[in-house]
Amino acid sequence: MQVATETVSAASFNGFPDQVLESIFRHLKFPDFLPLSTVSHRWNRLVFRACSDQLVFRPAQSDGLCGDRTYRHVDLSRCGLPVPTKRHDDVKCQLELLASEATSLAMTWTAPWFAETLLRVLRNFSKIVELRWLVGGDVRSVWATGEVFQEELERLPSLPRIRELSLVVNDTRMIDLLEKLSPDVVSLEVTVELGPMLTGLTFADFDLSKLRTCKLLVTGATLEQDDHQAGNDIHLLCKRLQNLRKLTVGINNCYCQSAVSSSHVRIQELELINCQECDLGHLRDLPCLQIFRTDAPAVFTDTEMMDLFNPIHTVSTMDIDRALHVDIDRLALMFPCLRVLRARSYADGWTSNNLHNLCSILDDLEELALPAGPDEATLQQVLAQIGRNLCKLRDLTLVGCVLTAPDFRPFRQILSKPSLRKLTIESETVRASGIPPAAYILPAWNAAQTELVINGTRVQVQTDS
Repeated sequence: MQVATETVSAASFNGFPDQVLESIFRHLKFPDFLPLSTVSHRWNRLVFRACSDQLVFRPAQSDGLCGDRTYRHVDLSRCGLPVPTKRHDDVKCQLELLASEATSLAMTWTAPWFAETLLRVLRNFSKIVELRWLVGGDVRSVWATGEVFQEELERLPSLPRIRELSLVVNDTRMIDLLEKLSPDVVSLEVTVELGPMLTGLTFADFDLSKLRTCKLLVTGATLEQDDHQAGNDIHLLCKRLQNLRKLTVGINNCYCQSAVSSSHVRIQELELINCQECDLGHLRDLPCLQIFRTDAPAVFTDTEMMDLFNPIHTVSTMDIDRALHVDIDRLALMFPCLRVLRARSYADGWTSNNLHNLCSILDDLEELALPAGPDEATLQQVLAQIGRNLCKLRDLTLVGCVLTAPDFRPFRQILSKPSLRKLTIESETVRASGIPPAAYILPAWNAAQTELVINGTRVQVQTDS
């Protein structure tokens, strides 16, 4: 008698079809299955395919989708490249093959990152001209210490000719990278913490002679004893950027802000952001400045009382849209050649005198944004002053307009100004009423010449009712 025997073999993941493995991977969160990409080349390929829905590929608008189905911009902010298991792993993953023609690459996240990943980007994405490496996590590495990273940079056959570079300088390796890529950089954004990293950036051996736009975001609070060192670092860094045209500095420290001006950098445009207050008197030390912006809620016109004796004639644009407190009279005296003034949040309240000074001194204004006042009476004064003056005004924005009814006929004089091309009105009282734009009472005006926007909606010309 023959007895049937049954052979049982042990199952393994390697014996699963690709479709089964992909189905398993899709049930895992990305941080959990990313390390699986290091198991084998097959798993590397399957992991990439399983997480493809977490990748963001954006074709550049000018190029569109290329004929060979490649993309010009790759955003790895929700994914990342698999970490290599070998020191010299030249095998490209599917992502690198797909994005071999990319000209722009972004990585913006706070998770830990590996130095090897950045080296792989530099090695395989040779055609990128824009790199946004805004990775704020802890630097980890399979093998690349600072010295080894520098050696690997040297071994690369060539580096991408990057013109737009964004970096979080949270490790000396980022300073090394900036030194290597700096000769071609035209636009630079750096996020750096006060202390050794800022000092290291200041004294780095980079060539930024082609740099035209720079954004420096400085994190970390300064103690009083650190103000001098931090200000000195920023001062020296700005002095090295003498070909710069636009500078953005983000730091909540008045001492460091004044250090920017004292460098006498010949910029045409300055932005001070992430700050609570700023002193416009420091702008006098910037001889070529034309455009100034700040998000500070408190703006001081000139603590040294020089506005009457030494006005600043070069500045033509003043954007203080978030300033709650500013002396409008002295602002007009200090910057008599303004053509653009944005002060939408001004909360100190209008008087007939400062309204008159604003419109009579700054009679060359072409763009104006300001609050209309707390009541209809103040709104009427604002409209009257602007209507009688500001003959060159092309763009006017009035926020906080108090109107008991959606009757916009009082704006007739403004709309009839020959120079005006756009009038924007924001009124919470009208918005809260729920009345649709079709029911607004509007004056007759030349809609082909002047665009009228009310609460974000462009309205069409109507006749008086």
